[in-house]
Amino acid sequence: MKEIKIWLLDAGSALACLAVLILASCDRSSGDKVTGTYVSTESGEYSISKDTLLILNVDGEKDYRVIRRSGFQKIRSGKLQPEEIKVQEFFGKYDAETAILAIEGEDKRIRFFAGGKSLLLVKREYQKVLEP
Repeated sequence: MKEIKIWLLDAGSALACLAVLILASCDRSSGDKVTGTYVSTESGEYSISKDTLLILNVDGEKDYRVIRRSGFQKIRSGKLQPEEIKVQEFFGKYDAETAILAIEGEDKRIRFFAGGKSLLLVKREYQKVLEP
């Protein structure tokens, strides 16, 4: 009788381990891969720009809200000028096959790379810094 109890306990543990393995092996939905916060920083002799994109899922499927915060500082005579900030909001649809988020009403597309760890907006590359 004692052997049966041990076997049941081991079977329960094995079942629990199997459930964990199945859940861990399941790929997250494509939407989970694209949501998050992405940043890009560029600097040159005359300016510094910092962009942040916050990508949020709207309906759990293909619709997304994108909030873009752009900070820009001019450099004049070697001195950094006050930062100018612009905030924009866009909505778009994500196509998992092409890994592209098409912005509605704009001629812009966001292309995702490396499993959602980086993206390209027009010619500017962003890196993911925060998961949702």
